[in-house]
Parts: sequence; C-alpha cells; structure tokens
Amino acid sequence: MTQFTFDAELYSDLHKDAYGFRPRGSRFYDEDCSDEDRQWLWDRALEDLDSRIEEDRRREEEAVRSFEASLVRAQEMGAADRATAIRWAVQAGGYEQEWDAGYICYCLGLPYHKGYEEEFLPHIRQEAS
Repeated sequence: MTQFTFDAELYSDLHKDAYGFRPRGSRFYDEDCSDEDRQWLWDRALEDLDSRIEEDRRREEEAVRSFEASLVRAQEMGAADRATAIRWAVQAGGYEQEWDAGYICYCLGLPYHKGYEEEFLPHIRQEAS
C-alpha cells in the first residue's frame, strides 16, 4: 500500500514557495487526478523548492562577498573605516533618504540577520525621537 504524504490544504503554499505563484488551474485540484499523480506533483514541488532554496543561498553568499569586497575597495580608496565605507555605499546607491534599512538589504541581496541593517541605520533618514 502506497503511503501518500501530500497535503491538499498546503499544496498552494508549497507551489507558491517553489515557483513564485499560486497553482491556479493545476491538475492537482482536478477531480480526476489520482492520489499517485498528486503525490508526484507534491514531490516535484518539494524538489524544486529545495533547488530554489539552494539557489537563494548561493545568491545571498555572492551578494555578501560582492558587498564586502566593495567595502574593502572603498577603504583602499580612502574610506577611513568600515562605517565610512558603508556610508559611501549608501550614498552611491541613493539610499540616504530611505527610512527602512531592511529595504537596502533587500535591494542589495544581503541577509537581514547578519547585522547589515544595523550598519545602514546611522546613514539613512531617521524618525525624529
């Protein structure tokens, strides 16, 4: 007897995570779709999600390497320290009027959890206290 692991209630979310859009019109929801076919679709989506996660991880690592290299180059060109190099990067990107440091991370492909937001904060617009 075949053990099915798909979840019809979660398939739409899985599909969105794996492919970037909801599965409107997917045969997964057709009445004549067999459980074997649904399991196959579920398994493919899981595999594709794993690939997407790995690609996102590689892209983020490359963004960090590139950004860190740009900070080193800025210091070689005269930035007194890392904070100055960050300020130059913020200015070069036109982000100094930005309110949200997380948006800068998003634009540059940098992770939010590695302290970049905190490094950008002193160089962008701040709300009055």
